[in-house]
Amino acid sequence: MLSHLNFKEHPVNKDYQVYWFTDYNKAVFFEEELIKQHISYEKHFEVEEQKYYFGVLKKDDSKVKKINELT
Repeated sequence: MLSHLNFKEHPVNKDYQVYWFTDYNKAVFFEEELIKQHISYEKHFEVEEQKYYFGVLKKDDSKVKKINELT
C-alpha cells in the first residue's frame, strides 16, 4: 500500500485521473509501464514544481493503480 497519495481526479475533466511524480526515474518507469500495457495517457512536466503529471482515463484506473504501486 502506498504511504502517500500521488493521484487525484482531474480538476476539469472528470473522466481522467491525474498521477504525479517528482522523481524522474519513477516517472520514466511509470510511463514505460503505461506504454507496455497499451494505456493511453497525457503527460505534462511542470518546471517550477519539478513534477511529472500523467492523465489517464478512469476506465483504466485499476490497471494504472497497480502500475503506480510498482513504481
